[in-house]
Amino acid sequence: MSRFYVTTTGPSADLVRADVLARHHRQHGDRVRFLSAVDSPDRDALALSYNDFVRPAPPAPGQPPYRLADQATALRAAVDDGLLRIQPAGARAEVLAHLAAGLPDRPLPDAAMAGLRAPITALGYDVDGPNYRRWWLEGDRRVHVVDSGSLLAHTAHWPAFLLAAGIPLPTDIVVTTDFGVDLGVLARGHGSDAVRWWLLRHAPSGSVGRAGKELPKHLGGLVDQVTVMIHRYRGSRPPTGSAPDAAGLVAVCREAPRKVHAALTAADFRQATDEVWRIAEEATRYLADTRPWDLANAERRGDTDAGERLDAVLASLLAACRALANELTPFIPSVATRIAERCAALSGTLAPSLPLFPQTG
Repeated sequence: MSRFYVTTTGPSADLVRADVLARHHRQHGDRVRFLSAVDSPDRDALALSYNDFVRPAPPAPGQPPYRLADQATALRAAVDDGLLRIQPAGARAEVLAHLAAGLPDRPLPDAAMAGLRAPITALGYDVDGPNYRRWWLEGDRRVHVVDSGSLLAHTAHWPAFLLAAGIPLPTDIVVTTDFGVDLGVLARGHGSDAVRWWLLRHAPSGSVGRAGKELPKHLGGLVDQVTVMIHRYRGSRPPTGSAPDAAGLVAVCREAPRKVHAALTAADFRQATDEVWRIAEEATRYLADTRPWDLANAERRGDTDAGERLDAVLASLLAACRALANELTPFIPSVATRIAERCAALSGTLAPSLPLFPQTG
């Protein structure tokens, strides 16, 4: 079981992205610690799951300043060798160019050091605490999510300070973009799922309102149709069977976990959501092609082959909905939970059929 430590000192957009990484690794059985530099007032509105927060404090009196210029060569080698992975590639190139030009030969001010030290001081670095050893010195992944507006401070100056102090580097620094919108305000108007989905899949294009409509129209429509048909045609009991023509859908569901994991390892949130959405698209196509309502009509007229095929089609579609619930969990956890609840067969039957996205107003 790996230890995964993810931190951010950035705005709400960085908190959401760090939250996705934390949820993904928890889901995969890793031990996860998620640190925020603030106790965000948007924690509930944005469905954030950080374990802890810390208000940065200045270094203790008497600590020597760390000059950074001497660390440029070692830091460049760490980036070149992949010991410090900076993502995406554009940010990595910018950092390498900055290092080639040299780091400033001056100590960082206390105010800057306070923020940069937060990921380690929160673990008890100053007192050599057990959490510092467990999560930093012995951790498998140390991931820092930062806004591009503070790129050099967090991808060059902070790692140089760590090298100068003899502290292991983070394994990954993920550089993101804050689009200048108040996600908390948007979430209170549109809900956490719509805002998270927009940020992770569509931003900066489109709107939160449009993203909020995409979920009920396509995702809600699929899950509602599948569960309603199982209630109507099979007395709420999930059928079994396999359909040869569902091979494409089965393959998409089978490959999704690996592809989502690869995308999130590369901090490509849009690609990760694309891989999840492929399940919904393929399931919707399969639903339209197989027309289970026609199979149900044929079964009522005495066609036993149609009944067996209906079992196989509905079983394939239900499996796809369950795969969606699993893969959506890091991104839109509230919706993922509701899908899982509607598709769970407690005591052999599905829960009562309720719309995934109840209409309001």
